[in-house]
Amino acid sequence: MNENIPSWKGTKISSLYSLREANKFQQQYYSLLKSAFISGRYLEVEDNINYLHALIYDFENDFKQNHDYKLFCNRINVLVVNYPIMEVYRNDTLIRALLNVIIRNKYKQIPIFEEYTISFKRNGIFQYSCHTYKFDLRIT
Repeated sequence: MNENIPSWKGTKISSLYSLREANKFQQQYYSLLKSAFISGRYLEVEDNINYLHALIYDFENDFKQNHDYKLFCNRINVLVVNYPIMEVYRNDTLIRALLNVIIRNKYKQIPIFEEYTISFKRNGIFQYSCHTYKFDLRIT
């Protein structure tokens, strides 16, 4: 176990607001982790995956502000490559962010950029395509 990584276990991170409840050492390490990640360096978190969940919510929040889906998608993919334990969260994260955009834009055809398109169909199905991902999502 690396003594330089403040333990952050036992609580489930459900939003970026959970970072406010972290102690000073956890917040400092998270800040270091995020800065390193953006610079292309990937720090060890061991089994403290709350740091990685916070990164996901932080990147999702950035996407809500800058609407740069390509950057968001790339960051999530890089996160999964460097922290494979996060693979199970990739699709849910991408879908959740897209649905938030759809809802904010009142279900109109929304070109995120050239390779990504989401649209709303009358029968309650969202269609999304992104490189190899293509699916319909039925809203009931």
